[in-house]
Amino acid sequence: MSFTHNPRETMNRIGQLVDRERDAFGIFLDFHDTYCLDVGPYLLLSLVKKAMPPMFLGGEISRSMSKVLNALELDQELGIAVPVGEEMHKDVFPFPVHRRRTAGTSDSDTRYLDAQSHEKVARNLQAAIDEWLGVTAGQQLNARGRRNVLRLVTETLDNAERHGDLSENPDDGDWIVAGFMARRQEDDGPEYYRCHLAFLSAGTTISETISTTPEPTRSKMAEYVRKHRRAVGSKSLSAEHLNTVFALQDGVTRSEVAAREKRNGTGLQDILEFYSDLAAGGAEQADASLAIVSGRTCVLCNSPYMHGVRQGGDDSERELWFNPDNSQELPPSNRNVIELDRCLKGTLISMAFTLDLDYLERTVDRAN
Repeated sequence: MSFTHNPRETMNRIGQLVDRERDAFGIFLDFHDTYCLDVGPYLLLSLVKKAMPPMFLGGEISRSMSKVLNALELDQELGIAVPVGEEMHKDVFPFPVHRRRTAGTSDSDTRYLDAQSHEKVARNLQAAIDEWLGVTAGQQLNARGRRNVLRLVTETLDNAERHGDLSENPDDGDWIVAGFMARRQEDDGPEYYRCHLAFLSAGTTISETISTTPEPTRSKMAEYVRKHRRAVGSKSLSAEHLNTVFALQDGVTRSEVAAREKRNGTGLQDILEFYSDLAAGGAEQADASLAIVSGRTCVLCNSPYMHGVRQGGDDSERELWFNPDNSQELPPSNRNVIELDRCLKGTLISMAFTLDLDYLERTVDRAN
């Protein structure tokens, strides 16, 4: 279960669970992964399960998975009971579930059920990352790093709510966030630290949202799609995939005011910069991958395509086109833009990376 490494099959497995609702009287749900390889699928599973009738009868789960789900409070979200020992959370450093539910959902009678502001989520994530860096390298985020986390959270959650407003579904705009760091060791090898963080929002897809972008951005996007629609995915979905890639670029926004004033439209690149900086600065040897799943498109951001590049100097916009020349004149790699068999009505951003201790030691005075 990992969108960062196995997106198509992971989406199919969750979809198969939904399919069983039509013909099963009861379901046993097993979690056989030795480790939690990606927190994103479990956020999605929690939303799917809440929308299904109470038909889950039990199942099997590994000790490591029990640790993570309990530490993140995802066992409560999933409605399952896991064994909790005295040292259950040893070696797991959680950023537990934070969520927003809109009015009209089955368990919410106010617009903000948990009264969790974006700033509160950002502060809690800052504290979690400080703990991760403290455990691994005796570091903390500096002022710039804290600003980056605040911008990342507020941009991501603001976008989630704005994208939900496009739809008539009252549940759209809901979001859920969680993450953790785990201390692990393979056989007799050295310890290492694996980090996971995911944001999931329900509502319109990235492609649907960006289709409302104002001119001249809309014409530029249409030209990009026209050039490459035969090179990416199936004929019916190539435009969706290419729209999603185009939407990752700096300066692309559906807000006419923001476009006119040349501001905003940097949220996704901010996320990629944050992720690549923590993952050894985006180095080619970094053990890291970030998945953006929206509609039937999955974009994988991994080496060598982990973050955007300012090709025209420090003041230019960041671009990431997923090809060796980083050029919008060439199509993105089919290894990085993947067509899914099933559709996610919303957007999931899920990242997994191993902290590079040597890199952290070299960057004591930098934001991480």
